[in-house]
Amino acid sequence: MTGPPFHAWELHGSWNRAAQEFRTKDPSKAEAAAALYQDARDLLEQAVKENRYQARGVIGIFPANSTASHDDITVWTDESRNVPQAILLTQRQQLNKQGKTRLALADFIAPERVKDYVGAMAVSIHGSRRWAKEWEARNDSYRALLVSSLADRLVEAFASIAHGKLRLLWNIPEESGVRPACGYPSQPDHREKETVFGLLHAREEAGMNLTETWMMQPVSSVCALVFSHPESTYFSVGVTGEDQQKDYAARRQAAHS
Repeated sequence: MTGPPFHAWELHGSWNRAAQEFRTKDPSKAEAAAALYQDARDLLEQAVKENRYQARGVIGIFPANSTASHDDITVWTDESRNVPQAILLTQRQQLNKQGKTRLALADFIAPERVKDYVGAMAVSIHGSRRWAKEWEARNDSYRALLVSSLADRLVEAFASIAHGKLRLLWNIPEESGVRPACGYPSQPDHREKETVFGLLHAREEAGMNLTETWMMQPVSSVCALVFSHPESTYFSVGVTGEDQQKDYAARRQAAHS
């Protein structure tokens, strides 16, 4: 069986490679894995024919600078860089392992008086919830789960495409830069999604929403900042101390007052 890269359920790389790993490590699972893969392919073909999934998203690039005294990123309303539009809060690693620099996302944005930008994306796959409910009504929880999992994989592909578009707009090399998602290790505060949604008008432009606990709707969604700095990288903020937590809380209050 051949096919494109299939990353669901930790099957990284091509399907042929994943299938070979199953046959080598646990032949008893090879047949079940092949059946799962084929079921996913069949559902994906059905989704295309019946227009079951709708991809909606928005991207943007904004004038921005880091703040020297804090790990904040000021997003300006225009190129005059006189009036702030929003403040993006970032957190710095406290653990200094093997002498490595303690990173914060603000490190990847130039300070004031240097022309720099920050990108953002909010992308989503609509339709999976309705389709899953149809399968649940048929007492087919397996396919209900599968169509939701497919939507999760599709939105990751959508995020990759959106990142590529931003690279083209920035005129930076392919694979350059990072797109840390809000709520993930480099930016662990889910509340920052609200700021990104506001910058991008994600509710109006992409039909996306946030719950009271900042969970995205549709569930198959990605909200991320995008950095073009050639040395930008993914990292984990990790454990933070009480002093940093107090500092972050004060910065957040000031940014949203």
